[in-house]
Amino acid sequence: MSLPSEPKAIRKVAAAGTLVWFCLAALVNGQPPADERPPEPTPPTNSAPVATTPATQPAEPPAPPLEAPNEPPRNAERPPEPKRPATPPSDRPPVEATNPRPKPQSVPLGNTSDLPWNQKRRPDLLPIRRLQHAREQLKLFGIDDSQLRLFADYQPWNADNETLIKILFRFPKMGLDDLQRWTRQDVDWDQVREEPASFRADVFLLRGRVQSVTQHPLLPEAAELFEFADYYQVKMQLEDSSQVVTICTRNVPLAWLKGQPSSHRASARALFLQVGESTGEQPELFFAAPRVAWHPDANDPLARPQDPLLGELGVDVGLIDTIPNFKPLGSADRECFYQFLAAAGKADQQPAFAENEQSLHLTRLLSDPKPQIGRVMTIRGAARRITYVVVNDPDIQDRFGIKGYYQIDGFLPLGDQVIRLVKSKDDEEAPEFRDVYPCTFCVLKLPEELQQIADRLTESNSQMELLNEEITVKGFFFKLWVYRSEFMSSFEQGQRQPAPMFIAAEPQVVTFGHNSFAGLIGGSLFLAALGIVWFGIWRYSRSDNQFERETLRRNRTTPAGKSLNDMGIEAQDEPDFSNL
Repeated sequence: MSLPSEPKAIRKVAAAGTLVWFCLAALVNGQPPADERPPEPTPPTNSAPVATTPATQPAEPPAPPLEAPNEPPRNAERPPEPKRPATPPSDRPPVEATNPRPKPQSVPLGNTSDLPWNQKRRPDLLPIRRLQHAREQLKLFGIDDSQLRLFADYQPWNADNETLIKILFRFPKMGLDDLQRWTRQDVDWDQVREEPASFRADVFLLRGRVQSVTQHPLLPEAAELFEFADYYQVKMQLEDSSQVVTICTRNVPLAWLKGQPSSHRASARALFLQVGESTGEQPELFFAAPRVAWHPDANDPLARPQDPLLGELGVDVGLIDTIPNFKPLGSADRECFYQFLAAAGKADQQPAFAENEQSLHLTRLLSDPKPQIGRVMTIRGAARRITYVVVNDPDIQDRFGIKGYYQIDGFLPLGDQVIRLVKSKDDEEAPEFRDVYPCTFCVLKLPEELQQIADRLTESNSQMELLNEEITVKGFFFKLWVYRSEFMSSFEQGQRQPAPMFIAAEPQVVTFGHNSFAGLIGGSLFLAALGIVWFGIWRYSRSDNQFERETLRRNRTTPAGKSLNDMGIEAQDEPDFSNL
């Protein structure tokens, strides 16, 4: 390989030096290279500067405008001289800006809540005013005073009144707590009969005895429009009065429809609609209600043995028809569940609660739970977990005063009994339970022994705690419910665990206390047993020692007529190590 000639190398070095000198000159003069775009100058401004910095620091004056040489100033006053750079200026003439762009200025952050994304997109809604009367609720449903005037007083009752059907259709949307709040406390039936228009759509609490139940079918057009086929007219004789009323409702106990007409104790919160025609001593009054509640007494022929106690405690026994067994807790159980829970809280005030008690038959409960609902039972079991359930529904809080309850999950002892949950007789791989069976208790409060757990559950974020206590519960059997269980899923995917649910006011912790008299007897028996054992050991050891002495004596005594020389014992003068 040959080297380049000297003149050519010199020219290359000179060209490189020229390029380096040009770059250095551009840097010293503050000018970019020729192929780069120069920065855009600051546009001229005639307005006074606005300080955006704190008052302790003076505001920096705006940059002066750039003007060409020998060009007169634009304003009458001469702008301040620009600050000269430390390095000598370039020989190039200044270039006037063609696309002026404002200089960015710092803006104080201020309150971050004023930022658009931190502001509320809509104002807070005003608190909703509680309705003061049922007429206000009816207006929201499209039933105004003009439609209420379709109820003609002192005229024959029209069972197909369109306004009546609309009210029955809207009842499920009307809160039961509102009906209770709207109920009139002052009842003067004479005044109602004389001035019916003043009491139209007022809510009254009707108590009495049902005399008859009549089913009235709707016209086909009305049934298709309002999505229910019929309703019932319940004739009731009010208690402590000779007034007879007719209540129109969509829900009555099924037992009333199956049995013969008889006298049933009942109640209803109903809207007054109309005064009927005068055919007897006094005209009949017509009402509409979402439901007629059944509170059986001992004289009711359709009542079960446990129903009179439930009726005295205010439970609507007709709701038991709606309880679905072998199902989880749902909306169908809601009203009856809280009525049972409220009844358990005041059951001790009823003498029948202490007298009416039955033993638990678990197999009968698991096979046919419906007839057992409402029976009073005393159950002893093992509590393993406590969960506090908060009741947030204002409806339940206002009507029953229940803000929460405790769910105790535990086990019932089976003893020698074995329970197999079979679906058919040929089911060989069915779940089998020995020794214990799961159960659930729902109680209003916990005893003093568990008060610390109750405080932690209600005052802290903890909602569940484990425990190991023996408890006894006296309450009502509510239903046979089901829940998810890994044990049941191991036999069939999705299969749930059935367990009886009991409702009571308060469980009792089983304590194994110390009895001094029983302890004295037990201690005496223990000492007596210990003495007997010691006496037996002493007699045994005494006989053993006697046997040993007799044996040694026989071995060590020479036979008669023989000496030691005749025993074959040889005397030696020195040790014998032959056996080592």
